[in-house]
Amino acid sequence: MKPDYPRLEWDKTTNEQTQKPVKYESPPKTPNRVTYLRVPLHIWRLIALRYDVPMPEHITVTEEGEALLFWAWVMAHPEIPVCLMEGEKKAACLLTLGYVAIALPGIWNGRVGKEDLEYLHPDLVPMAQKGRKFVILFDYESKPKIKQQVFAATRRTCQVILQLACQCEVAVLPGPEKGIDDWVVALGKKADKAVSTMIADALRISEFSQRFFINRARGLCKYKPHVIVNTRYLSTVIRSLPQSGLVCLASDMGTGKTEILAMMRIDNPQLSFLNNGHRVTLLKNLSDRLQTAMYSAISCGDWAKAKALSITVDSLYKMANDLQAKDILFIDEACQYLSQLGLSTESRRPLEDGKRVRYYRLNPDDVEFVQNVLEYRQRQREHRKGSAKSRKLRMRHIRLGCKLSMELTRRPHPPIMKMEVIIGGVWTQMKQTVFLGGNGLNIMLSWRLSVSNPVWNRLKNCSVH
Repeated sequence: MKPDYPRLEWDKTTNEQTQKPVKYESPPKTPNRVTYLRVPLHIWRLIALRYDVPMPEHITVTEEGEALLFWAWVMAHPEIPVCLMEGEKKAACLLTLGYVAIALPGIWNGRVGKEDLEYLHPDLVPMAQKGRKFVILFDYESKPKIKQQVFAATRRTCQVILQLACQCEVAVLPGPEKGIDDWVVALGKKADKAVSTMIADALRISEFSQRFFINRARGLCKYKPHVIVNTRYLSTVIRSLPQSGLVCLASDMGTGKTEILAMMRIDNPQLSFLNNGHRVTLLKNLSDRLQTAMYSAISCGDWAKAKALSITVDSLYKMANDLQAKDILFIDEACQYLSQLGLSTESRRPLEDGKRVRYYRLNPDDVEFVQNVLEYRQRQREHRKGSAKSRKLRMRHIRLGCKLSMELTRRPHPPIMKMEVIIGGVWTQMKQTVFLGGNGLNIMLSWRLSVSNPVWNRLKNCSVH
């Protein structure tokens, strides 16, 4: 309940009232409960359409408009992701947009117990079927102390979810609006696509931890920016971009990097355009916003004929035999893109024994690098297997009510990446401009780029913006 005239918070240390109002009230001396909101029929239809899941034939709707058994339907379909929100208003906002959302009474209330022995909140356990994806979406915070608390609560909630063989990702609000409800109102008609992009770009807990601890200024000292702006949206200040060379855009999510490219596409429809990414869901959203053909929507033989095309890095090799020169290449989330290119060992091309491999064009000196990559991937697999066994052992101890102390092995570090690993000749065909974008751009720029290949011999003479 949110009172019209809230009382002031009581400080137990000084036994005095503070000036901070208590915004929400819950029943005293009762445990915190998770909120499953009542859902009307049109919201149910919107969610079923979004995830392409059939609805029951007969649905009972009460006089108040509630469609009964909605949550039982969600429980019966573990392929539908569930978003955990900080408060009822945020959950209601996301439900209205067609996402399944459950309200937590606070950032710490998705789990119960102490750090050495904690488990998922009992109200959430019915939804935690094996393989179900949970997306944690808490409020945007700017104060360092509160950000630290939000990170700790997010990490520990993720851990208890992963213990139940579920998936867990973290969606990050760009700010400055505090909650998803305020952000949606501020975006207006663009809210649906923006929220879809944010959830599709949700981070694994390892990526979220890395983003939280890494200093974003690292690696940029060598590359002084030509233009620095302090604005809510880049497109309101930056009207044009350089017409040649390598153009780098380093800016937070939701600041309009894609809008700048969309404006360029509208102003220069005669230029051929290649949008390249590492995740299909992100690529589909960008394809709509940048008005390009999606590679999965047309036949492979027509890819080269498309004036503007969106394609994943894993499918680039299919264009090698019929590659056409492109005026503009756009790479979104450049750091993750290069990590996918250099460290993944899978590809769409199967071998005779049914296994999949990634094909590289390498110099003879890079044999040692390839061996380091393969050894690193093997260590990663062994680490995941060890973590799975540890989780099973931990759950066994939890069921017995015993405390578990476990020493985790340190996660192996990736080898130093040398950029002779190239994209099947694609970059050698670019005529004018290459765009790299993403929050992790500073990490990519700090990598050591080798110029022994003709690709980099061409790029090293370009100006970097």
